[in-house]
Amino acid sequence: MLTCKPEASELAAVDTGSILIITDSTLRKLEAMWGKRLDPRRFRANLVVTLDDESIHEGDWIGKQLSVGSAQLQVDQYCERCMMITIDPDTLEPDKSLLKKVNEELGLNFGVYASVKRTGQIHVWDNVFVAKGS
Repeated sequence: MLTCKPEASELAAVDTGSILIITDSTLRKLEAMWGKRLDPRRFRANLVVTLDDESIHEGDWIGKQLSVGSAQLQVDQYCERCMMITIDPDTLEPDKSLLKKVNEELGLNFGVYASVKRTGQIHVWDNVFVAKGS
């Protein structure tokens, strides 16, 4: 279980936002581009969203609110990736070709940052809804 909390001042050194979101669909698309299996842990996301519709992209959520469990999130911006994604989480071996591919194909953007608008609990397999009117 993950409990979302509002951004605290001690988190100021942690990238840009409170919550980092990626989707399984975008992960699979990047795997196809890169030609290798990707472990989602490379991207250090707080939420990995499983999509029913492959045409949806998390970038479409920027500026919108998501309801997940009892939490409300505001999707603020893309996450610009750094060298950390090149490190295999099991072997710790770097592969710089991944960052190069993310740069060439995605302009270094992979995943989105969201801020917490309403705190709440999020559980594995909770549905994610894009708020109406956003």
